[in-house]
Amino acid sequence: MFRPPTHIVRPLFAMAAITLVATGMASACSVCFGDPNDAQSHGMNMAILTLLGVTGGVMATVVAFGTTIALRIRRAERAAAGVGDVT
Repeated sequence: MFRPPTHIVRPLFAMAAITLVATGMASACSVCFGDPNDAQSHGMNMAILTLLGVTGGVMATVVAFGTTIALRIRRAERAAAGVGDVT
């Protein structure tokens, strides 16, 4: 019979127990729960948008870099094979 390893099961059980016990301590921030016209809510919204913009910019840069490398590899392989226009 299969028994899951205890080094995986025990931490998962502990996290589930803490989550069930500490539900009263968890509360939403002013963006999710509070006055939407409050200055704190506006600041949190701007912070979230800034973080999304930075993350999106970094991800777009990584995709552009990968695309550039893939195109250069394709051109180099075609040039080595002598096929088509290399420009």
